[in-house]
Amino acid sequence: MSILDCVVAAFARLHRLPDGRLRHGLDTEGIVKEISRLRPHLAGVSNLFSAQSQAAHEVCRLVKETDPAIVTVMGGAHPSGVPEEVLADLRVDYVVQGEAESAMLRLATLDRLIRKPLDLRKVPPLVRAARKLGMGVSTFFVVGFPGETRADIEKTFNYAMNLGADHVHFFTATQYPGADLFRQCVEMGLMKTPVDYTQLRVGRPMFDTAEWTADELVEITREAQARFYRQTAVRRPVRFAVTVARKFVREPRLTARKAWRTLFAGETAADTREPEPISEPLRPLR
Repeated sequence: MSILDCVVAAFARLHRLPDGRLRHGLDTEGIVKEISRLRPHLAGVSNLFSAQSQAAHEVCRLVKETDPAIVTVMGGAHPSGVPEEVLADLRVDYVVQGEAESAMLRLATLDRLIRKPLDLRKVPPLVRAARKLGMGVSTFFVVGFPGETRADIEKTFNYAMNLGADHVHFFTATQYPGADLFRQCVEMGLMKTPVDYTQLRVGRPMFDTAEWTADELVEITREAQARFYRQTAVRRPVRFAVTVARKFVREPRLTARKAWRTLFAGETAADTREPEPISEPLRPLR
């Protein structure tokens, strides 16, 4: 992790801002040069006071113009107080409220593992546009990365539930050999070596964290999946009933078992069956 203090790095330099104020430190060209040199996956911008807000947003703009894949995070008193206002700038990906050090480390770890610089604010309008055109929308979410808390996972579930997609599928992260996730889990001591590769499969996490165990992760993920089905049954009962009926005609035993787990019994963490493949063609649930 590198820290670039734009003020200290060139304190003797003075620049006049558009509003007439003077600013010490690196100019725009100098900041872009440093960003290009450091080539970070994630850039944290400090915004302690409201008077610094314009300069902080300008730095985020320079970061995104240099490399749109860099994740921008703004912290400090100002974004902590008005996070929605700060996040209205689409060049700011995250806001950290309160103490930032541990949150930045978690974000850096997750960003290095996931490597999907997706702006979640852009997804709901795309889902609505697709459904308006009569397209079925299916979404996939992966939870259970090192550094994720229960609160983080629940936020993912809530985001998915309110996305408006026709189908939502939740999976737990699988640490396959050769992947960065596998290496990270070994380095963090989350997995014992030698690893029993026969146990590596989708839907069966193989490590515990301080926040959750593998069995607990399976249980809360499957409960979230069941919650989505129940929610869909309430919001779009006719379409849901038609979809279930079609599935039952084609795969009666499988559909009956899933319906029982969803509505009555719930699926236990000890159930280690492979997830069933999606065989139903996507259709909008109107």
